Amino acid sequence: PLLRIKYRSPAESISCAPPANDFCAEAIPVVCGQTVSGTNAFGTAEAGLGTCTTDLSAGSGVWYSFVGTGEEVTVTTCNAGTDLDTKLGVFEGTCAGLTCIDGNDDDNSGEFGALCESTGVSGANRASTVNFYGEFGVDYLIYVTGFLTNEGNFDLSVSCVCPTMD
Repeated sequence: PLLRIKYRSPAESISCAPPANDFCAEAIPVVCGQTVSGTNAFGTAEAGLGTCTTDLSAGSGVWYSFVGTGEEVTVTTCNAGTDLDTKLGVFEGTCAGLTCIDGNDDDNSGEFGALCESTGVSGANRASTVNFYGEFGVDYLIYVTGFLTNEGNFDLSVSCVCPTMD
């Protein structure tokens, strides 16, 4: 077979370095109302992470941290900047002792409608959403990974609303 090499100018260079939040201890803080752009490309797979509603150990992922505000929290990759089939895991505790709160592979809730279906990924509902109660002052860790070994870009949004009293 013929090997083809395409020249890239320095302005088009590609970074093969892992993301800054590749490991749990390097989690990037996020707050209510924030959307952050990220990538799991060239990241490390968390082989020992296992299952948190969905298997999170197959592909590379990145970490974010969140301090609970006493509100209902939604974290989602259902955004126009998401170009890969994502999975999410939300954990409580420390990096050495993670406790699964919830996880998701493919948001089928309909909550984000067409936005979740039009993430640039072939097929519908390939982005992910997790809803949980963020107890005031409790540290949470959010893991974003791709389905199987998918790598790419995503926008992760965090939104918070006061819980309703019944």
